[in-house]
Amino acid sequence: MQNGVKLKGKLMSYISSWSGGKDSCFACYKAIGEGYNVSHLLNFISKEYKRVSFHGTEAKLIQLQAETIDIPLLQKETTWNGYEQEFKEAVKSLIPNGVKGIV
Repeated sequence: MQNGVKLKGKLMSYISSWSGGKDSCFACYKAIGEGYNVSHLLNFISKEYKRVSFHGTEAKLIQLQAETIDIPLLQKETTWNGYEQEFKEAVKSLIPNGVKGIV
């Protein structure tokens, strides 16, 4: 039974920022374990290399991770300089889906 945070009686949804590494995986795991409704994973890959910039993980592997844990993935391509703006736009795009916070 999920006992996540509620707002006006509705279970709030959260995005988990997902790099494919152990830290983002653990943060998502802990959030779910504490009852948070993680409705989407959010991942950014380099436009140039089609990989996660920090880890070098291929985009396809991130997609497979999301499929394995059965959480929808929003994966965006970005440049180093465009990351902050792309991040903001991606988060805003999920607000109509009921997203209220980020893990």
